[in-house]
Amino acid sequence: MKLAFDKFVPRVAKLDKHKYAAYVDIHVDHLWDMAVANCGVRICSKRKQAEKVAQQLVALARKTQQATHKPHH
Repeated sequence: MKLAFDKFVPRVAKLDKHKYAAYVDIHVDHLWDMAVANCGVRICSKRKQAEKVAQQLVALARKTQQATHKPHH
């Protein structure tokens, strides 16, 4: 089941003619904060490649969050 609102959002920003930055934004209250994701930024030469990398960064951010926020029984 997919949540209606995802905490992690993949982003791609155009830096130059052939440079795109792939990163993850995190929704914190009414603000966006990419620093909290702790995944860094990847530079890609093509937009499609950057979109795929951004999706991979989201998966990494989710995995990292699950590993650090395990429920205590």
